[in-house]
Amino acid sequence: MEKMRELQLTGNRLEGLIPEEIFYSMIILVMLYLDQNMLSGQIPSSIGSLRVIQKVSLADNALSSTIPSSIWGLKELIFLNFSHNFLEGSLPEESGNLNFLTVMDFSSNRLSGFIPSTVGHLQMLVNLNLHNNSFSGPIPQSFSSLIRLHFLDLSSNLLSGVIPKSLVDLHNLNFLDLSFNRLKGEVPDGGAFVNLTMQFLMGNLALCGEARQGLSTCRASHSKTSRIRSVMLKYVLPFLLFSMVVFTIMFYVILSNKKQKSKGHNSIDLLPSLVHQRFVSERELVRATDNFNEANIVGVGNFGSVYKGLLEDGMIVAIKVLKFGWSEEVSKRFEMECEVMRNVRH
Repeated sequence: MEKMRELQLTGNRLEGLIPEEIFYSMIILVMLYLDQNMLSGQIPSSIGSLRVIQKVSLADNALSSTIPSSIWGLKELIFLNFSHNFLEGSLPEESGNLNFLTVMDFSSNRLSGFIPSTVGHLQMLVNLNLHNNSFSGPIPQSFSSLIRLHFLDLSSNLLSGVIPKSLVDLHNLNFLDLSFNRLKGEVPDGGAFVNLTMQFLMGNLALCGEARQGLSTCRASHSKTSRIRSVMLKYVLPFLLFSMVVFTIMFYVILSNKKQKSKGHNSIDLLPSLVHQRFVSERELVRATDNFNEANIVGVGNFGSVYKGLLEDGMIVAIKVLKFGWSEEVSKRFEMECEVMRNVRH
């Protein structure tokens, strides 16, 4: 058996365990096909002694336990098929060491855990089939490096998160199945997703996308609340700041006018001259009210509080500070109050 280069025993109803010692005498074996039998038990770790092996298929048996770590040291492997068994455990980081691998088929087993990002190092990979396992976590972003990939089946797992948009860049990908996972978010547009139908996306209840894919329409990227907030910051806030200045001046005029009743002046006469002759800065208003200290509040209205202030020139003024929280109803009441202020006479 030392000179044997190929061992093909496909579909022979072989049963029982694979002997541990069998591989030690096949040091130049290049091809091993034991698929479609009834072999059981674990895959012998001695398979790692097949240093020049290129193709291994143990598919369609009843093999169990975990994939032996020695398999990841077979640097010449180009074809690896362990599908339709009862293999358990996870794929280790070392699974990305098989630099010449073109086919990796572990479908219909009991594998679990995250798909390691190192699978993205297998840049010769053409076919990757992990269908019908219990893999969880996100689809690795590193899959975007699998530039030769034609076939990708990740269906019937527990994968979550969003579909990486970078998969659009896999221009050779002509088969993609992501159905029956826990994926969410928007389905990317372009590449293999252009002709992807609901059949290959179904079972992911939180996905959204094109109507032709049978998916619900994605929500706008900004909610109604965020749009309202944007309008508030862009239009309402500047208006409120301007109104605050106007109200400050108007109250300044009204109080000044009360002191000068004996001179027969009214607020309408004083407003133009005061606006041009006296400018009150924000800094002076803060100082005049002791940083808007509550002790200086002389009244509270629908739109804010009125503070008593002492300006640098000794003049006592009333300053109204508007509070934020705008609505259509408040806006109407605010306009009515402005109208009343415009009609004030002394």
